[in-house]
Amino acid sequence: MGITTRGYSLLAIFLWMLIILGFMTLAQVVNLEIFFVLWLIGGVLVIIELTDPPVH
Repeated sequence: MGITTRGYSLLAIFLWMLIILGFMTLAQVVNLEIFFVLWLIGGVLVIIELTDPPVH
């Protein structure tokens, strides 16, 4: 049983959140507003990339 598109999107969004939190922690600037905006932008990009049909 393979990973579905939904599984890939959840994994990608989760990894994106960890990357954002990592960089914010390294910069010692943990701001909830910035985190939410970056998370939302990343989530939209992941959904767009996964739902876009492949071009042959």
